[in-house]
Amino acid sequence: MAAVHGAAAGARLSLTCVSDAVVTAESARFIMAYTKAGLTPDGSSTYYLRRLVGFKRAMHLTLTNRQLSAQEAMR
Repeated sequence: MAAVHGAAAGARLSLTCVSDAVVTAESARFIMAYTKAGLTPDGSSTYYLRRLVGFKRAMHLTLTNRQLSAQEAMR
């Protein structure tokens, strides 16, 4: 189980992906953050994020570093 209050970026996003249940605050934000720093995604995010949201959505989130709010992530 994971609890997110604030930003879940990079490896923290990966940890939320592998959790069985995630509880978030209204202020929670989710962002891949790897490519913004010039890095390749790590922390199992390429495996789990793709299975949670689909390949195209995972690629979009990874390549654009789009930030998701708690409400968007829930959908």
